[in-house]
Amino acid sequence: MESGETELECLQREIKEEINCTVKKTTPFQTFEGRTHDNAQSLRVTCYLVELEGEITPANEIEEHKWIDKNHKLKLTPIFTEQIIPELIKKGMIKWQTLTKLQE
Repeated sequence: MESGETELECLQREIKEEINCTVKKTTPFQTFEGRTHDNAQSLRVTCYLVELEGEITPANEIEEHKWIDKNHKLKLTPIFTEQIIPELIKKGMIKWQTLTKLQE
């Protein structure tokens, strides 16, 4: 976050900078707390549900982007595999057969 910026202002700015979309609507989802991979620092992730306007166009600094399905092997930090994704599944917002593929 930049100095003097609220979470929502930061969210809107980052979405505009990174994928060139405008945030039409935001709904707070949940805040999750955990540790980094090496357990050296605490980590806090505040999640929002957003409705976007515009076509997703990644910024030049983004090397690759893609939609993934449940069969894709993806290495994520524990806060995602142990907290965020299970909460999204529990609330019926995403469907995922197993989290073991996420942790491989």
